Amino acid sequence: MNLPNGFEQSLYAFPTAIGATGLGMMAVYGICLLFYRSSQGERKKSEDHKTLARLLPYLDDIEHLVHMRQKMGQTQFDRATFEQMLSEATGKVVEAKDVDLVFRVLDENRDGYLSHGEFLALLQRKRRGEV
Repeated sequence: MNLPNGFEQSLYAFPTAIGATGLGMMAVYGICLLFYRSSQGERKKSEDHKTLARLLPYLDDIEHLVHMRQKMGQTQFDRATFEQMLSEATGKVVEAKDVDLVFRVLDENRDGYLSHGEFLALLQRKRRGEV
C-alpha cells in the first residue's frame, strides 16, 4: 500500500483493516440470515394454507361426524378424537402436523378441546365465504 497520508506505516493499520472487513462480513451475514429466516416464515405460511385448503373440502363430512357425536352426548373433542374424525372424514391417515394446525386454528379459547360452538363458528364463516 502506498497511501499518501502514511496510514500504512501506523501500528493500527492492519488491525483496523481486518476489523472493518470483519464487521462488513458480519453485516452481510446478518442480512442474509434475515432474508433466509423471513423466507422460511413465508414458506411455513404457504404450507399452512395448503394444508387448510386440502382439508376444507371435507368440512361437511366432519360436520356430519360432529353432529353424530353430539347426538351421542359428546360436546367437546380433544386432539386425539379430532384426529380420528379427520381420518374418518378424509378416508386416510392425516399427518400429525396437519391435525395440530387445524386443531390450533379451530380451538379459539385455547382450552385443548374443540367445542361444538367452535366448530359451528367455522361452519358459519365458511357459509359466509370467509374461509
